[in-house]
Amino acid sequence: MGKAKFSKNKFILNLIGLMVAIFFHGAYDFFLFLDFVPGIWLGALVSLILGIVLSRKAIKSHQNNSHFKSF
Repeated sequence: MGKAKFSKNKFILNLIGLMVAIFFHGAYDFFLFLDFVPGIWLGALVSLILGIVLSRKAIKSHQNNSHFKSF
Protein backbone atom coordinates (compact mmCIF):
# COMPACT_ATOMS: atom_id res chain seq x y z
CA MET A 1 0.00 0.00 0.00
CA GLY A 2 2.95 2.29 0.56
CA LYS A 3 3.97 1.88 -3.08
CA ALA A 4 0.52 3.08 -4.14
CA LYS A 5 1.17 6.50 -2.62
CA PHE A 6 3.70 7.33 -5.31
CA SER A 7 2.13 5.44 -8.20
CA LYS A 8 -0.39 6.35 -10.86
CA ASN A 9 -2.56 3.25 -10.30
CA LYS A 10 -3.30 3.89 -6.63
CA PHE A 11 -6.60 2.03 -6.56
CA ILE A 12 -5.22 -1.28 -7.85
CA LEU A 13 -2.13 -1.24 -5.61
CA ASN A 14 -4.19 -0.31 -2.54
CA LEU A 15 -6.65 -3.09 -3.33
CA ILE A 16 -3.85 -5.66 -3.77
CA GLY A 17 -2.20 -4.55 -0.52
CA LEU A 18 -5.45 -4.80 1.36
CA MET A 19 -6.25 -8.25 -0.07
CA VAL A 20 -2.79 -9.59 0.82
CA ALA A 21 -3.14 -8.28 4.38
CA ILE A 22 -6.63 -9.80 4.70
CA PHE A 23 -5.38 -13.14 3.36
CA PHE A 24 -2.45 -13.44 5.78
CA HIS A 25 -4.49 -12.26 8.75
CA GLY A 26 -7.26 -14.71 7.88
CA ALA A 27 -4.85 -17.62 7.40
CA TYR A 28 -3.15 -16.88 10.71
CA ASP A 29 -6.46 -16.67 12.59
CA PHE A 30 -7.88 -19.75 10.86
CA PHE A 31 -4.99 -21.96 11.90
CA LEU A 32 -4.68 -20.42 15.34
CA PHE A 33 -8.34 -20.78 16.35
CA LEU A 34 -8.97 -24.22 14.83
CA ASP A 35 -8.70 -26.30 17.99
CA PHE A 36 -10.23 -29.67 17.08
CA VAL A 37 -7.26 -30.74 14.92
CA PRO A 38 -4.09 -31.41 16.93
CA GLY A 39 -0.98 -29.63 15.68
CA ILE A 40 -2.87 -27.30 13.32
CA TRP A 41 -1.28 -24.32 15.11
CA LEU A 42 1.77 -25.05 12.97
CA GLY A 43 -0.20 -23.56 10.07
CA ALA A 44 -0.45 -20.30 12.02
CA LEU A 45 3.28 -20.36 12.58
CA VAL A 46 3.97 -21.05 8.90
CA SER A 47 1.65 -18.26 7.74
CA LEU A 48 3.26 -15.86 10.23
CA ILE A 49 6.79 -16.74 9.06
CA LEU A 50 5.76 -16.50 5.40
CA GLY A 51 4.22 -13.08 6.01
CA ILE A 52 7.38 -11.84 7.75
CA VAL A 53 9.65 -13.17 4.98
CA LEU A 54 7.55 -11.59 2.23
CA SER A 55 7.37 -8.29 4.14
CA ARG A 56 11.13 -8.16 4.61
CA LYS A 57 11.63 -8.95 0.91
CA ALA A 58 9.28 -6.12 -0.10
CA ILE A 59 10.98 -3.68 2.28
CA LYS A 60 14.45 -4.51 0.88
CA SER A 61 13.16 -4.17 -2.68
CA HIS A 62 11.64 -0.77 -1.96
CA GLN A 63 14.77 0.42 -0.17
CA ASN A 64 16.94 -0.62 -3.13
CA ASN A 65 14.66 1.28 -5.53
CA SER A 66 14.49 4.37 -3.34
CA HIS A 67 16.13 7.66 -4.26
CA PHE A 68 16.93 8.20 -0.57
CA LYS A 69 19.76 5.72 -0.09
CA SER A 70 21.34 5.27 3.32
CA PHE A 71 25.09 4.83 3.32
